[in-house]
Amino acid sequence: MKFRFIETICLAILIILLISNRLLNHSILSNGNQVSSLKVQKVNWHLTSKESSQEVSIISRSMSVPQRDNLKIFITSEKLDFYKVIDPVYNGNNHFTFKYTFKKKTPYFVSIFLNDQTIDTKIFQMNKEENDNLYPTSILTKKTSDYRVSLLYTSIFPKTKSKITFNFDQFKRHSKFSNHQFYIIKDDGTYFKQINNPEKKSKVKYELDLPKAGMYKIFYEFDLNDENKTFNYLLDVNDKVN
Repeated sequence: MKFRFIETICLAILIILLISNRLLNHSILSNGNQVSSLKVQKVNWHLTSKESSQEVSIISRSMSVPQRDNLKIFITSEKLDFYKVIDPVYNGNNHFTFKYTFKKKTPYFVSIFLNDQTIDTKIFQMNKEENDNLYPTSILTKKTSDYRVSLLYTSIFPKTKSKITFNFDQFKRHSKFSNHQFYIIKDDGTYFKQINNPEKKSKVKYELDLPKAGMYKIFYEFDLNDENKTFNYLLDVNDKVN
């Protein structure tokens, strides 16, 4: 009788532990989903070239602590000749600040994003003069002292899922890949997105779904043997030919 009582207690404890573990895993998964998706009602930008401290407010009733911690700011110029990613500082009430010195009368494209979700994009100090012409990258193979990379694709059309591949080879020494990601932005600043790939291979595949025809800049980042590497491509995306 005593043995059956002890057996019943052990079984009950085991069931409680299993239920607790399931609830914990569900909570972790829920938090992960919250980090990757954010419902935003409005974004208020306050950018100035008079001081380096910039402000942005995100009006959202669903913003969580992990989401606040993972928000980032992407900045590039109208010429798409550089980029910078900044971790903003949270000041409470969905208000963020970050330090960047914008040059006067210089157009910038500024985006705020959470993982692969673009929250909002701001075109700052856009002038009325015509933009300098941008030309697509004509040679799709780039060679450095450490590696060679080739961009491979058959076609890229707007509003169509298009597959592209980055093929790495000719390494200087044994290669170890990690943290593949790139930022893609349209030449007029109206579209921005960060795209990740967790695979640690020398041939990395992605899928694009671009909103409209035009020029798009890709800023690619990855770690090779724990050293950060970057390169870029400028793509010309045309409408489908009927």
